[in-house]
Amino acid sequence: MRELEEKIATFLAYVWKQFYAVTGKKIRGRNPLDVFQHRVKVAAYMPTFQRFLEKLAHGLGLQSLSVPGDLVLELREQGEKVIELLREESVYLVVRAYNISKTLSKQQVKLTDFVGGE
Repeated sequence: MRELEEKIATFLAYVWKQFYAVTGKKIRGRNPLDVFQHRVKVAAYMPTFQRFLEKLAHGLGLQSLSVPGDLVLELREQGEKVIELLREESVYLVVRAYNISKTLSKQQVKLTDFVGGE
């Protein structure tokens, strides 16, 4: 279970970096991390992992999610468990993702690694 939690947190770390770079700095009067956590929690109530991805991107105001494709595929394979963890432990997972995002280097976050990258 810990390995799955780490994969989810890593996934969320990539999404957090993208969200904060695009819109997080523009949020006034609210903590961007609180907004992010709330959007993750809301999206987690979608019935499938694929729908979760769609709802999360839309809720964060992103047209796509810049996440390594292999990570998305691994999480999709365990979709029900992933959704359950996101519903029950969203605060913990987002805090963990925030800490992981600080360690992601710019080399790890290059466009060719992402879903849809050339």
